[in-house]
Amino acid sequence: MDLGLIVAVIGVAATIIGIFTSKYFAESLDDKKQFRQAADAILLKLTEEMRAIESGAYPFQTIKDTDFDKLLVCVSPRKRRKLQAAIKCYENTHKSTAKIKHYHDIYPSNSIYRLNSYVVINPEEVIKDLSALRDLISKN
Repeated sequence: MDLGLIVAVIGVAATIIGIFTSKYFAESLDDKKQFRQAADAILLKLTEEMRAIESGAYPFQTIKDTDFDKLLVCVSPRKRRKLQAAIKCYENTHKSTAKIKHYHDIYPSNSIYRLNSYVVINPEEVIKDLSALRDLISKN
């Protein structure tokens, strides 16, 4: 074989490999961008919830199933199982872990009555349980 032919074959092979690898990386970057967009909305709401709980107020469950559905579409089946477990932990935290009382039961007042104000009795436990979802979403 001639040296020129070997160089030409290597050049064509490198070009073909370059085309396929760039297409692969472009698709994975698109998937990552779509995941980040869905995760940012959830992360913002989750951070607001955690701040409210740290201050003692109870914000109820602000992240809806549709927000989680947008995020679940963007992940692989292996990551989806981890994410679904974290979502279930988030929902259980709001349903059972968080112990809440009405604001007026803790801080009675004769003149001011707050209808929809609730206080979290155990904010440390709630924050710990919610941080699992935050850590999973923010590290990706």
